[in-house]
Amino acid sequence: MPQFSKVILLPFFIILPLLAAAQEVQFSSSARLFMQRIERFKPLKPCSENEIRELNKEFVVVVSGKKVMAGAMLKVNEGIDMKRLKKLGVEINTNAGGVLTVRIPVNKLEKLKHVKGLVLVDVDLAVQTRQ
Repeated sequence: MPQFSKVILLPFFIILPLLAAAQEVQFSSSARLFMQRIERFKPLKPCSENEIRELNKEFVVVVSGKKVMAGAMLKVNEGIDMKRLKKLGVEINTNAGGVLTVRIPVNKLEKLKHVKGLVLVDVDLAVQTRQ
């Protein structure tokens, strides 16, 4: 390989991995809508029954112990920081390769954007039955 080619290819081997590592966590439209909705109810506590009932019209929200949790799906890569997820109080239900089904404390949802290896956050929508 000529010397000129090595010089051109070298930045690709250095810059591309850095760009991939700095990838920003994406929040789906349902996750962004959920974060907007919970702004109205801050602080949302387990005893906030009316607010939780209102949120459950659109999303899957439950009380677990002393925390209000939202059901969600996370798309992750192999570098996911599972310790950080657990430290944030995320309860993992299913781990199917690059997809996790979880429950997230609603007051920690915004902090997920700092978790290494997390690609996408998608908050569960409530299922509406036809009458």
